This record gives sequence, structure tokens and C-alpha cells, in this order.
Amino acid sequence: MTEKIDIVEMFLRDKLKEKEILRILEVPETHLNLYADKFGGRQILEKRYVVVRPKSASDVAKIFEVVKNFDYSVIPVGGATGALVSGGILPTKNKVVFIDTRSMNKILRFDPDSQTVTVQAGVKIAKLQAFLKVRGYWTPILPGSFRQATIGGAVCTNAISPFSTKYGRATSIVTALQIVFPNGKITEIGNKTSFDNSIMLKDFFLSSEGRLGILTEVTLKVYPFPESRKVAMFGFKNINSAISTIIELRNFGIQPETLMILEKERVIYEALQNVSLNSELNYAIFIFVSYSGSKGFVASLLNHTISLVKKRKGVKLPDKIAKNYWKNLTKGYALPVMRDVSNEELRVANLRYNSVRIGIPLHKLPIFLSYERKIRAKLDMLVYVGTSSYILLPQADSLCVSGCLIDDSSKIAVEQFKTWERKLLQKAKRIGGSLCAATGLGSMYNEFAVTEFGDSLESFNLIKRTLDPWKILK
Repeated sequence: MTEKIDIVEMFLRDKLKEKEILRILEVPETHLNLYADKFGGRQILEKRYVVVRPKSASDVAKIFEVVKNFDYSVIPVGGATGALVSGGILPTKNKVVFIDTRSMNKILRFDPDSQTVTVQAGVKIAKLQAFLKVRGYWTPILPGSFRQATIGGAVCTNAISPFSTKYGRATSIVTALQIVFPNGKITEIGNKTSFDNSIMLKDFFLSSEGRLGILTEVTLKVYPFPESRKVAMFGFKNINSAISTIIELRNFGIQPETLMILEKERVIYEALQNVSLNSELNYAIFIFVSYSGSKGFVASLLNHTISLVKKRKGVKLPDKIAKNYWKNLTKGYALPVMRDVSNEELRVANLRYNSVRIGIPLHKLPIFLSYERKIRAKLDMLVYVGTSSYILLPQADSLCVSGCLIDDSSKIAVEQFKTWERKLLQKAKRIGGSLCAATGLGSMYNEFAVTEFGDSLESFNLIKRTLDPWKILK
């Protein structure tokens, strides 16, 4: 195998003409020490592979030209943060060329008139946000991993962020793509308006996670910074009261920028750093909202929300709790490690954070959370830190992020996490939920692929065989 790798390396160097963009690594550095690898059983990464760092779409086309002659798979890698959620992707063959997109890191065009920006796929989200900030703009693509994640990775997984309640997921923000297909053809899809006939095709590729082609450029919407932004958190005695409040918000046409349902454990874990516990937290369920716009408009929306909350016997928490939660929610992270929270129970050495992410219809959320509480009571090796549910309006759907702290050196703890994960996924399917809530299935959820996609899996595979007859992509 090493001899064949050397031959592939030789051909790639000849095609690309830039020695510094190609290296041989035991494991791609973007995947080193990733926590999810221990859950996904990704022994495939223990072998030796070719890693290429192209700088343009034409470089990617040249890579395809070489690879299809040597029976290799191609896997694109951005910030590798998807592996933290779903265990990452699996190659179709044992011999792999990893395309590390991070050298495609140029911000190409910023157009304030159309409020769009075009970037290469390897641009980190944090870099783009910093570029836009000095110009008075921002983009709602802001997943929790934004400091490490790339734009290409975020849009290929149709990422969700705290701002998705108002702005939608990545497919609602992206207007155009540049894709390289396995046959080497470089294709532009979409344009700068929402009325282009190729928009549906654009969305199809955004959801494919590198299975149909390699994304090399993205054009997305940007927005001026709002004049005002206010956040608030409300406590409720039960989840049904919280859901009824959300439905009333929707029916009144009130559109929060951010809307989340939080369990008490999540509020303690995320919001109570340097904030003392008090009687205001004697509630089971919490709603977090943010509004943005002109000062008067934001104040009006917040006052109306407070009135609806009081109608459902809810209580507004002190502003410092809401502000602290917002700060932690939007500060981003590189890897999910133990945070320095005030609750002494969570100050445990060697614990790391991991989560299960599942889409649940809002009206089924009480059933899901009740089941979750029942099964987690039997898993004594997991330190549960609560569920946060991102709410999309007007659809009234929720993305449940159920988190726990785990000692990943303990085989028993790892097995308990996998049991917890499997039971939650199975329950979600029984009540009409979706396993592909935030990212794709990945290697951790591979066993659920047929259940998740059903008859559409064969239709997708037919399209894949047409675009990728060499079976190069994952």
C-alpha cells in the first residue's frame, strides 16, 4: 500500500506543481485527538493516507483526475468539527486522499449593495465574521464551533445556529456555490437572488455533505449590524406552558432572532458562571429569546413577549442570567472540553462534553424529554448537563441538543453514552423525529441510515452513481 501511495503522491505533485500543498501524514492533523473518534470506532484513520491542500477549484479538478485512475476515495476536510457531533465521514474505499480545504482560504468578493460575500470553502467562519465586522456587517452562520469550523463545512452540513429561528439554516443564507464534480467539471450553481431556477439544485448539494462533489466557493447573505439587540430568559413550571407561549408568539406574528427551550441543568451549565443560584431557578423549563432591530421595535417585541409569558404563569429571570447565557452561546469553542462552571458537581477531572442532536416536532418535545429523563436515570457514569432545544418558526420544529460530561477513558462510560445515544435516536424515529437534525448521519449514526432515509436512499444513490460512477466520494 505504501508503494501505491508513493505513486499517487508522485502523480499529484506532477499535476499540482506545488510541493508544499501535499504531504503524507499518519493521520490528517485536523482529525488528531478528536473526541468523537473514540465513539465512532474510526480505525480507518489509523492507516497512512495522502493529504492534499489545494488552493483552488482547478487544483481539486486535477486531484480527481489522478485519484480516479488509482482506485482511491476522496474525503474533503474543513475544520473537522462535524466529527464531534456525528463521528465524521467514512470513505468508500480503503485507500483515501484527504482534501484539506483550509488552504482555500480567500475572501474573494464583498458586495454591500447586494449584501453578499463570496469566499473560498476553507475560510474559517471566525475569519469571515471578523472581516465583516469592521465593515459593519455580519452573517447568521454562527455554529458553536465557528472558531474552528469552515464556511464550506458549515454549509455542506446545512448548519444551524442560535440565529436560525429568524434567518433559517445555512440553505436559507447561501445564494450560490461553486462545485467540482468527480469528472473534474467546475460548476456554478445559483446566483445572488432568491428567484433563480437553480435554487432547489443549490439546496440539494448543500445537504449532500461532499457525497456528490467538492464545494470550493460559497456566496452568502450578510446583514448590517442591528441598532439594538436584547435577550431575555423566562422560567416555567412545566414544558407545556413554555410550548404554549411559543405557539402564541408565532400566532401573533412575533419573530424572535433566537428562540430556545432549556432544561434547568442546561441553564446551570451554560449560564451560571459567576452568577449565584437563587429562587428564580425554581423552575423546570426555561425559554431564552433574543430580538434585534431598532430600539423601539425591540422594546415592543420584548414587552409583548413578557405579557404572553405572564399569561402562562411564567417569570422573567434576572437579566444577568440571560446575558451570561448569550455570552456563552455565541463565544464559540474549538473543542468540547470541560467548562469552568460554578456548580461544584461539574468540577470533575477528565470529563469531556458530548451531545446527541435530534430534530423533534415541537408538540412532541414533552414526550421526548420525559423519555430522556427516564433512561438517563439508569446511566450513572454520565454527568447530564441538560437539553437545549433550538426552535424554528413558523415551522414549530426543534433541534434537541442533549449534552453530558463523560470520562472517555472509561469503557463503561463510553458504552453508556452509546446506549443513551441509541435509545434517544430510536425514540426520535418512533415519534416522527429526524436523526439528521444538525449534521448528517456520520459514522456514529451509520446503522440508522436506512431507517432515516427510507426509500429516498435508493433515489439518492442513483443520483450519486450518475455523478460519481468511479465511487470516489464518500
